[in-house]
Amino acid sequence: MERPKIPENEPERLLELYRYKVLDTEKEKDFDDLVELAAMICKTPISTITLIDTNRQWFKAQTGLGGKGNNRDISFCAHAINQDEIMIVENAKTDPRFADNPLVIGDPHIHFLRRCSACVTARISVGNSLRNRS
Repeated sequence: MERPKIPENEPERLLELYRYKVLDTEKEKDFDDLVELAAMICKTPISTITLIDTNRQWFKAQTGLGGKGNNRDISFCAHAINQDEIMIVENAKTDPRFADNPLVIGDPHIHFLRRCSACVTARISVGNSLRNRS
């Protein structure tokens, strides 16, 4: 498993993320509705709105997963914030970045994923919207 690279603009990215004061906030129906809609449209059991903090990924909203996030080192989204284009992983089991990732070899057994960055200003990605299926 490849650990995600830290973006070159990490200090600016984190400042922007913290400026929004959204980390560790309560659930909000609008965000919950968005992930439900994304899961329905994409026909996937898992959908998240994920924010990448210093050492973790945190789910502002999610469907199909338990918990509020996990370690940044195993985060698919921590890889995704390093690119501008939509990240698609057709088979996580054969992708060298993720083949032995605990989220692939164990619950929730992620197989396919698609993500797009949540950019708040030009070239600063604070998180992702993720749809995947196991």
